[in-house]
Amino acid sequence: MGKKVTIRDIARESGVSTTTVSRLLNHVEGYCSKDTEQRVWAAIKRLNYHPSKIARSLVTQKTNLIGVIFPDIYNSFFQDLFRGVEEYASSLGYQLILCNTDGDSKKERDYLLNLAENLTDGIIISTSNGKDDNTTIVDLHKKGFPIVTVERYGKELKDVPRILFANREAEERVVDYLYRSGHRRIA
Repeated sequence: MGKKVTIRDIARESGVSTTTVSRLLNHVEGYCSKDTEQRVWAAIKRLNYHPSKIARSLVTQKTNLIGVIFPDIYNSFFQDLFRGVEEYASSLGYQLILCNTDGDSKKERDYLLNLAENLTDGIIISTSNGKDDNTTIVDLHKKGFPIVTVERYGKELKDVPRILFANREAEERVVDYLYRSGHRRIA
């Protein structure tokens, strides 16, 4: 694998400043002639330039990555949930980073902090049991970090965006349907 092509290489190749290349790559209009623009785009193509996502994220403060923290990726519920989240996130231009905690609260906390501090634009986290420590989640939310919980309970989460499933309602609807269909020994 050869040396990574940079905007300096593009600027040198096309005879313009790195600022001009940067403005073109970021679609800032009105800063160069059509001839200059064509030279820059030709150099980009000729050198097979691909912008560095890391460099771009430093400027934009956006990675287009979402962390997803689940307690057990082998559980079919979490597999199905991940597929749905991934499909929707992808349609919006995001990619996911999947983290498996194995129900370990230390791993969960470490993932939360690392994803929030270094890598992602937001986090989706589900629960492993009813005794989760929600302190880190609440702290991140209070600092303005985008975080959503799924099937995670606790009164301290009242201000944190969360998704809770209507399990009781669903069960009642299933039993009602089966009863109306003539089944009497449902359990």
